[in-house]
Amino acid sequence: MKKALFTVICSMLLLGIWAQQPQNRTNQTIIADLLMHLPAQNSEDFNHIMGELSQMSGQVIATLTPSLVAPGQGDDTKERYAIGSLVKYIADGSKPEKMRECSQALTKAIASVQDDEVKDFLLQELQYIAGDEAVPAMAALLKHKRLADPAARVLINISSESAGKALLDAFPGATGENKVIIAQALGALQYTPAANSLRRMARSSKVDETKAAMRALAEMTHVRSKSRLERAARRAGFAWEATEATASYLLLLENMATGEHKTAAVNDLEKIMFNENVPVQTRSRTLRIFTNALDQVPLPQLLQALQSSSNEFRMTALYLLDEHYSDDVAGELLNLARSTGNMALRSEIIWLLSQKNYRNAVPFITESLQSDNREVQLAAVHAVASLRHKESVPGLLRIMNTADAELIHAVKESLLIIDGDEIADAVAKVLPQSDGLARIAFIDIIAQKQAERHSALIFSDTQNNDTRIVNAAITALPAVAKPGDEEKIAALLNKVSTNEDIIALQDALLKALSGKESTSQQVDIVTGFMTSPGAAEINYYRVLARIGGEESLSLMENAIHSGSMEQKEAAIGALTVWNDPAAMPILWNTAQTNNDSRLREQALSGYIGGINRSGEPEDQKVLMFRNAMELATTLQQKRMILNQISANKTLMALVFLSGYLDDPELKQVAVQSIQNIVLENSDLYGPAVNEIVYKAIDVNQDAEADYQREALLRHLSELPDEGGFVSIFNGVDLTGWKGLVRNPIARANMTPEELAAEQEKADELMRSNWHVEDGILIYKGDGFDNICTEKMYGDFELYIDWKLEPEGDSGLYLRGTPQVQAWDTALIEVGAQVGSGGLYNNQKYQSDPLLVADNPIDEWNTFRIVMIDDKVTVYLNGLLVTDNVVLENFWDRSIPVFDKEVIELQAHASRAEFRDIYIREIPRP
Repeated sequence: MKKALFTVICSMLLLGIWAQQPQNRTNQTIIADLLMHLPAQNSEDFNHIMGELSQMSGQVIATLTPSLVAPGQGDDTKERYAIGSLVKYIADGSKPEKMRECSQALTKAIASVQDDEVKDFLLQELQYIAGDEAVPAMAALLKHKRLADPAARVLINISSESAGKALLDAFPGATGENKVIIAQALGALQYTPAANSLRRMARSSKVDETKAAMRALAEMTHVRSKSRLERAARRAGFAWEATEATASYLLLLENMATGEHKTAAVNDLEKIMFNENVPVQTRSRTLRIFTNALDQVPLPQLLQALQSSSNEFRMTALYLLDEHYSDDVAGELLNLARSTGNMALRSEIIWLLSQKNYRNAVPFITESLQSDNREVQLAAVHAVASLRHKESVPGLLRIMNTADAELIHAVKESLLIIDGDEIADAVAKVLPQSDGLARIAFIDIIAQKQAERHSALIFSDTQNNDTRIVNAAITALPAVAKPGDEEKIAALLNKVSTNEDIIALQDALLKALSGKESTSQQVDIVTGFMTSPGAAEINYYRVLARIGGEESLSLMENAIHSGSMEQKEAAIGALTVWNDPAAMPILWNTAQTNNDSRLREQALSGYIGGINRSGEPEDQKVLMFRNAMELATTLQQKRMILNQISANKTLMALVFLSGYLDDPELKQVAVQSIQNIVLENSDLYGPAVNEIVYKAIDVNQDAEADYQREALLRHLSELPDEGGFVSIFNGVDLTGWKGLVRNPIARANMTPEELAAEQEKADELMRSNWHVEDGILIYKGDGFDNICTEKMYGDFELYIDWKLEPEGDSGLYLRGTPQVQAWDTALIEVGAQVGSGGLYNNQKYQSDPLLVADNPIDEWNTFRIVMIDDKVTVYLNGLLVTDNVVLENFWDRSIPVFDKEVIELQAHASRAEFRDIYIREIPRP
């Protein structure tokens, strides 16, 4: 909306400027002013500018020409754009006098410049508007080695008698490539006075000259040259060779067929296309020319062509009949299909008639299903599918028991395409009498038609002696199972051993259970099956995972704690495919606490795989991935974490990934994930982001590293040059931080000397209680000695991770003002059960957070805090907990919060940890 408004304003201003221009300006000044507004904002402005420029087009061309330069010698983009736009604007033909004026100016400009490449550009533009006034200048250039071709193109576009004469006059003295160029131009102009000269040239010993001359004679439809071109084509055996004599001869006949010599041309074409000694490519081309030349479809000739022994020639005829299709054509094709002994042709006709949905062919196609020729049978099967002809179903079914695998597959696909419940019924009727591949196909058809009414047939085949049929039946059960089939499915599930069969039966059981009113009923039925004698208990775990619910979760948790190793592994496997995120805490707890390393790894892998499916906010998912990395023991798990975290396009994900750019085994995965995040989030920019990206570029060892580098650099170049995120904690020491001296009001009342002395004491206290360890800023002390930034901030966006110990209490002071609260929610006696992220000291405005979003104590949390003016928005672990609330000035509630001040981390006599602190200052209007 803003962009559209800006465009309108610019247009109004532009029109106002034009209206206010002094009347005594020179044309040079007017031109310069108009060119300043190119490219135009919209079509209205463009037409206005071009209209003004067209009134003095000659002077515009003269003014701009001196600025044109050869490619690579400078930038003349604007000048070329202006000239090209002006020429196209004038070239609409509505103002012939302006076209002539512009043409003369361009002709004069061409003569004035020295560089051939610049001349070429001007000649290209001249093509659009040139008339006879440009002919003399173009005639002179026909002798020029570099410019003869663009000059000839101008003459072709002029297309007048004088243009043709100029070409013909230049022809005798031309040599080499220029002679070829002129011959081609004469042909394009169809300038028949040049025919004799071209005929002589056609006898040249030079291939390119002969080729150009014959082509030109064909283009101008010079009938007197027909015998010459025909002889040349015959000498070439009507094949395609260097002089392209055959192509020229066919072009001549094609052109003749549109005029008074049509009969002779058509006769010659027919002789060629049915001459078996002519190459088939030429015959096919000739057949197409012949067919298109006639006013009606040459059905006898096309039918004759269809009976050729050449597959290519036959297919050309078939495609032409397809293009010129009618019911009359279809009737003749059907008659030919019935009578021909060429089975390939019969198959092709069946295909065409089915594509055209020719219903009269259905009886013949149905008969063809029983053909002794396999190719015809296949064609008929596919045709039945295209026609969706239900009456052909019995014929299709009769094929099955004697067909090979390919034909069985084709019949199956046809039966699946034909609509109607009766298809499954017909298949069910013949299924008991079939065997082998046919029976397997029938089972699959019933399944894909989801014909539950025939489930008894499918269950019956689970007991078949042919294991292939048993497998097919089990695979079909999920599609046909229905309520009431649970016990039969359970009986099978207790016996099967392959993973594919187990999964199919689990899906079938779920479908049968779907009719139950509640998950509790479903769980009761499944647990009953699990605990029955001889039950394969673990085969039901995945079913519980798909049902979900607390009862199912409890069963899986019990299996992990007290089951056999097989049951524990199966239970963890079920939790990894659970139907909602409720299984994630159990997987995490198992990964943290289980005594068996194999189970811990299995649980952690399942947990990692479920994070992005968990539905948690991005900031929380990043924390979950980081927690998982602390437990990861295998390279595969670590790579999985670094790969999957990139689905979360956040600053904190980017920061985490940057920590692995020095790891030989993990850096390449980190590089790829960094690229994915950066390229898809234009809100991530600034020095901190640039540092990460440049390092990723440096260590990238991918085969396409150069391409990726260019993509990243191009992306960075499109982002704002200033501002963006910077780190305010380097992870190494306390650089950028200082001890807190009282409050902003008290500090403002101190003398410089007093403030310096107090600052020295505060810094000493800071150094005793605050320290950096493994990239983490830690407070461990007994007092309330906050730490603060050396720099003061106004409006900003801040990211920070924090963690507290039990009964911990901390927070952030914004612009020196308390505070965004962080505490242990178990401290009910002080009201901490409301959660962290609220504006604790507010009295007039909202102080409590909107919801509790804290992670368990001793786990990391992420604040994203945005402060603009005196209003604060806080996201805790990706959830909005404070929504644009005024932060009251705790130090003097009669005045607003300070316009600019430090950011503090609160120390509250309990251990507090902070990491990854990044800020983006937001410019004020």
